[in-house]
Amino acid sequence: MGGAGAAVSSQGLACAPPAAVILNPRARRASPGSGGHRSSPQQPLRSSSDLPPTPTVACRARSRSSSSSNVNFGRGDDADKLLEDLLKQHGEVVYSSGGPPSPTVEADDDAECLSFAVSLAKAASEIKATDIRVLCVKRLVYWTRFFIILTAFSNAQIDAISALPWKEMAQALPETPSLAGRRVAFTTPQTGGGGAYGGRLGALLLQRGAHPVPVPTIAVHPHDPDRLRPFLLPGTLDPFAALAFTSRSGISAFARALSSSSHHPLSDASALPFTVAALGSDADLLDHAFLSRLCGAAAGTRVSVLVPDVPTPAGLVEALGRGSGRRVLCPVPDVVGLREPPVVPDFLAGLEAAGWVAVRAPAYTTCWAGPRCAEALVDPDAAPLDAVVFTSTAEVEGLLKGLDSAGWTWARLTARWPGMVVAAHGPVTAGGARGLGVEVDINIPVDAYKRRLVWIGAQHHLPLSENMVSSNKGKVCVTGASGFVASWLIRRLLESGYHVVGTVRDPGNHQKTAYLWKLPGAKERLQIVRADLLEEGSFDKAVMDCDGVFHTASPVLAKSDSSSKEETLVPAVNGTLNVLRSCKKNPFLKRVVLTSSSSAVRIRDDDQPNISLDETTWSSVPLCEKMQLWYALAKVFAEKAAWEFAKENNIDLVTVLPSFVIGPSLSHELCITASDVLGLFQGDTARFSSYGRMGYVHIDDVASSHILVYEAPEATGRYLCSSVVLDNDELVSLLAKRYPIFPIPRRLNSPYGKQSYQLNTSKLQGLGFKFRGVQEMFDDCVQSLKDQGHLLECPL
Repeated sequence: MGGAGAAVSSQGLACAPPAAVILNPRARRASPGSGGHRSSPQQPLRSSSDLPPTPTVACRARSRSSSSSNVNFGRGDDADKLLEDLLKQHGEVVYSSGGPPSPTVEADDDAECLSFAVSLAKAASEIKATDIRVLCVKRLVYWTRFFIILTAFSNAQIDAISALPWKEMAQALPETPSLAGRRVAFTTPQTGGGGAYGGRLGALLLQRGAHPVPVPTIAVHPHDPDRLRPFLLPGTLDPFAALAFTSRSGISAFARALSSSSHHPLSDASALPFTVAALGSDADLLDHAFLSRLCGAAAGTRVSVLVPDVPTPAGLVEALGRGSGRRVLCPVPDVVGLREPPVVPDFLAGLEAAGWVAVRAPAYTTCWAGPRCAEALVDPDAAPLDAVVFTSTAEVEGLLKGLDSAGWTWARLTARWPGMVVAAHGPVTAGGARGLGVEVDINIPVDAYKRRLVWIGAQHHLPLSENMVSSNKGKVCVTGASGFVASWLIRRLLESGYHVVGTVRDPGNHQKTAYLWKLPGAKERLQIVRADLLEEGSFDKAVMDCDGVFHTASPVLAKSDSSSKEETLVPAVNGTLNVLRSCKKNPFLKRVVLTSSSSAVRIRDDDQPNISLDETTWSSVPLCEKMQLWYALAKVFAEKAAWEFAKENNIDLVTVLPSFVIGPSLSHELCITASDVLGLFQGDTARFSSYGRMGYVHIDDVASSHILVYEAPEATGRYLCSSVVLDNDELVSLLAKRYPIFPIPRRLNSPYGKQSYQLNTSKLQGLGFKFRGVQEMFDDCVQSLKDQGHLLECPL
């Protein structure tokens, strides 16, 4: 029942075919005497689904001069040193920031590529408090570039993968066609903010053995910073919820204007979340310096960076989600001398359709490079071309204008080199090219760029998750973030791709929250903010920009005496209503999930034998009062108050009612349930004796069930969450047999006499949910107690 971010199995990784895209260059036959280069031994340049890309490993190493600010993000030079040593050990080339941009080094085969990943993973596991993760490799296709996606997996999976016959598998794979000696033209601009594209593409072609032919058909020039100055004054971006870039040139121009300003357009006084969004590898530029100039010291907590899985403007709109009247600033180009491509207008229209108020900010100029831009192609002495690559529709139009200025046409160019392959990056460019009369042979998939670089403790950077999960799940709030249930819920939400705002009473209490920052994805997508159940309005900021809220915060179990009644009931009821009143103020809230308890169902004063309790049942208030079961009473009152408030205020509310929650703790501090289990294993039976017949459920099932009922559109009402119901005698008998070295009694009487109720969880299982067994939940709990030093194995 792991979260959506669970790792692929080693077997699945080994056996899965490489990702591929069928590429169908149109057949061209060279007429006699027209370009005899095709009669050479080289094969035509082509790609197909049965030709997997050659594996490579890509990585960047930051310069040492930037290491001082590295501390702010918990990353140390030991991580950089480890990475550098491993790269060298596996024959890779290490570049500092002064080296070639986005370097890649091609591995010989799958075995070498995997060997690097496994070595990095094993070494990383020995270094504490770094952001290096356990990694494996999965292929993508890009016919002139490289693949790389890294996914977290466990130490056991590392060992399993290490033992696989990778070299034998690699030898069975067909070879990738070589680019050695091929001449590849590319029309990427070489000037202004777009120059990085041309440099990187040229470097990559060189590394693959090709001869790059730059043919820049458009030019990009950033505007004078004064053009953007109105958006960069102190606090001018506070009314905005997001800053969205559709191009690297836009980021470069905006960064240039930021660096010329002494002000922060996002003020430190405002704590409202702010999103900076960019496409694919463009997010390279959204580094610590950029974010710090944008927001100052609060950049690490207030600003989140969004990189959509599908790096297109439409994918960016989808990742941003519903705008609900919020404002988004969009730095875009002024197009001069060319028809404006549909990219920016469609992007702005998409934002408006999603409910955003899009504000256009001219940041740079895109213009034709001039009448001589096609000279390299029409030169009568030019060597034959094997391919031409377009990365935007404007580049295609610029080339056609250049050919026209030279007295040529596209048809004449293709007739000159009939074997020339035409490639376009993404469907937008391909469609634009075809609209201009340029037939495209290869539509390079946009996801070939997806999360192209891996930031392994070597950059001061926020956007890319080490789990490579979807980043467009939206933002949710989890109350009581340091609690047992909440911490597991946060873990699974992060693994599923959510941005999470966790609330605690004291964010400065690092003893309570430090372990949360070690969760995968926490540094990129977790915020910890202050909120108190008893302070009216203290949850307003936490929930205001969220799509959903998980209210797990709860009073601790009270002592069974009358003086504890108010201490338990008041914060439970008032705290729940306080959170819901904040939710009411959020106009784009999708759903609230409230953590209740089976204690709100199972305390009954009827004597029906073998009764099956379901979500229609409520615990008896008089019986809870009589037995001073204030925790159960608090859960009843709080949940009923929540249902009444939700109905009156049209809030989509779902409640989850877990039974006794068992499992491993993410925190080293003992929670109530772990403390009770520890006592039982040490011979202290007082707590369990008082429980009587009880339902039990694994902590991971509780977290997963919360996410399930939040995501399932058909989920409604209450959901009991319990794997099994056991009497005291049944439980201790099972545990005593399974753990014979501990002083667990074989019998344990119940103060309530014989009970025979069951908890009917068919409603939750009807959503496809499956529970772990009782042995697994106690095994995991016991192992956690051992690992944390709470439980010592002392044979009797």
